[in-house]
Amino acid sequence: MKKQDVIDLFGGKSVDLARAVGRSKQCVNHWKDDLTKSQSEAVIAAAVRMRLPLENLDRIMAGD
Repeated sequence: MKKQDVIDLFGGKSVDLARAVGRSKQCVNHWKDDLTKSQSEAVIAAAVRMRLPLENLDRIMAGD
């Protein structure tokens, strides 16, 4: 997964993604462009918790 894609999925700001995955904005800002497996898993879990449309998540995961 690409960091910018998941930021866009959660509202377009790194702070939105940070809140969704339970991390600080500074932590998310230090993530590399390609998310690690654990970061990707946190994103998937947050998307499921927030009931985001799965087709949006599928599109992002297909970009791997």
